[in-house]
Amino acid sequence: LALIEAEHDNLRGAVEWARDSGEDELLLRLVAVLGAFWLRRGHYRDADSWFPLALERGSSPTQARMEVLRAASIRTAGTKDYERSDAYVAEWRRLAELTGDEGEVLRAMNSAALNASEQGDLERARAELAKIGERAREIGDDRMVAFTTINLGTVAWEGGDFPATHEYAEQAVELFRELGDLGGVATSLATCGWSSLALED
Repeated sequence: LALIEAEHDNLRGAVEWARDSGEDELLLRLVAVLGAFWLRRGHYRDADSWFPLALERGSSPTQARMEVLRAASIRTAGTKDYERSDAYVAEWRRLAELTGDEGEVLRAMNSAALNASEQGDLERARAELAKIGERAREIGDDRMVAFTTINLGTVAWEGGDFPATHEYAEQAVELFRELGDLGGVATSLATCGWSSLALED
């Protein structure tokens, strides 16, 4: 991220050149690579400008389009624009199914479940996450198993079920430790802390 930050002006210039030159595939690929950086470093003006344009003009490569759809769905969910976010997720899932990428299908389903939770449909979110976690175990996608576990904890939190939140979070700590994902461990430990507080422990 620091390396990208140092070259951000040059990279932004490359994106602008691709736009102005009608290089739609290159535009899509550049935005796909930069999307996570923009979201993590708070370059929301770039995200809000380039995600819609890249999706409007670029249809291939499919993997790049899915990456932009994923990032755009996260950004619009973050601004509570769930109608657009759900539309991005639906296309993302459709493309993943067309390419036969089951891991990508599960990622899209996970985002749809989180959107459902944010909109108050906790039953749907819980059922979808359980289904995703089960399928992830079957295909050996350990990272998705960990993500669905902590996300089930988040849904339990939203529903006021703090014992379940704590149980899921403790499971997620171990799963993320096994993966060597320190960010996941930290998030899960924080959830353990908040649920303990809610339980007055």
